[in-house]
Amino acid sequence: MIKHQSEVPQGNALRRLTVLSGLLGALIKGGRASLSELGRHMEDPTDLESRVKKAKRWLQNKWTDVTVHFIPYLLPILHSLSKAGELVLAIDGSCVGKDCMALMVSVIWRRRAIPICWVVRKAPKGHFPEHMHVAIIGQVAMLMDSILEQDCRIFLLGDAEFDGCELQQSCLAHGWEYVLKTAKDTLV
Repeated sequence: MIKHQSEVPQGNALRRLTVLSGLLGALIKGGRASLSELGRHMEDPTDLESRVKKAKRWLQNKWTDVTVHFIPYLLPILHSLSKAGELVLAIDGSCVGKDCMALMVSVIWRRRAIPICWVVRKAPKGHFPEHMHVAIIGQVAMLMDSILEQDCRIFLLGDAEFDGCELQQSCLAHGWEYVLKTAKDTLV
């Protein structure tokens, strides 16, 4: 993990990376992202409750940042996956936490969805407005443009929430192909 850092981390920065490594290992071993499952599979000599608290503290820490702890590791993964000549992305909205919704774009790899971009808002269960769909696709497109060196076909998959004209136009503008479920009575 350290080789993706611009400078060699020390002190608290190194401790945060060590905890992140433990969380990633626990996620891979356990296959689930709940705090209790992460704690159960972390390689740490402390008891389960302490490991769960450590995971929670890391997630809530003001120094935990997507540009430091996520993007540097995501870019090489996406670059490697793109060498196959195509990337399959999925867009979906779901309930998370208490009274919150997440709009997420994930890359599909070996029957798993790996989140690459998301937005969370406090809202009851329901659909996100189309302008938010288009905005998140724009963010993902910027991310892809920064790493894709070769011709790579990008496919976006989504359910009926995402069959709006603006989202389809956005996909076409970025050179992406898309498969979006739609209602039977929709005229194309």
